[in-house]
Amino acid sequence: MTTIERQMKGVLWGTVTTTCTCNEEEMNDIDEPYTCYGECWDDMVEDFANVVAPLFTNGEDEHCVNGDYRWGYKFVIEGIGLWDRTVGGTVVVKDAKELLRAMTVNADYILRWKFDEPNLELSARLSHHDCPMGSIVTVTPTALFHVEQ
Repeated sequence: MTTIERQMKGVLWGTVTTTCTCNEEEMNDIDEPYTCYGECWDDMVEDFANVVAPLFTNGEDEHCVNGDYRWGYKFVIEGIGLWDRTVGGTVVVKDAKELLRAMTVNADYILRWKFDEPNLELSARLSHHDCPMGSIVTVTPTALFHVEQ
């Protein structure tokens, strides 16, 4: 199974997990690098980034407005379940990797996401040690935002 599990009428589902594993292939030559198979972190993040790319486009270069790379994208994130409460807030991020970091926890987790491209709606079920049944995380894009440096 790939990280993008299914697609239907512009809606895609997938999974990102910090507990992925890669298998070393038996090597004939000790100097030859091994090939990593399976759902490795970089592949999952790349799949997620490709799917949610419409959240980060503004008709120009996806991270650049009029040659100015100090722009970011503002999102409201709600529903991150912790052991004693549910949290959320507003974040400004430059790319999908930063968005993924903002909508997860600093621990091992499984994020089962759904992206409705026609409506630009991103939601996910986030499961981790303190919330094993998962919490529903919603991500709402609000604006293109200038990042002060």
